[in-house]
Amino acid sequence: PVDSIPETEKNVIKKKSNKARTAFDGNGYQEFKDRYGRNIRVGEFKNGYLVDGKTFEYDKNGKVSVTKIIEKGKTIKIIDNSSTK
Repeated sequence: PVDSIPETEKNVIKKKSNKARTAFDGNGYQEFKDRYGRNIRVGEFKNGYLVDGKTFEYDKNGKVSVTKIIEKGKTIKIIDNSSTK
């Protein structure tokens, strides 16, 4: 019986997600993350290029320092977040 096993020895079993992961083919909505799990590119891609979305750059403390807004494949706005508090 499970009740006879001390609390420290019980194992937790995690269920895997049933979501089917498909490889990114270069088209459609996608979120790219860096090795720390932070978003670096988010939005709609066409042939591997970000056409509508945002890119993010981070400072050494992990805070967003620069956000670039992309529309129709062109950078339309650069937001410098390092000067705002």
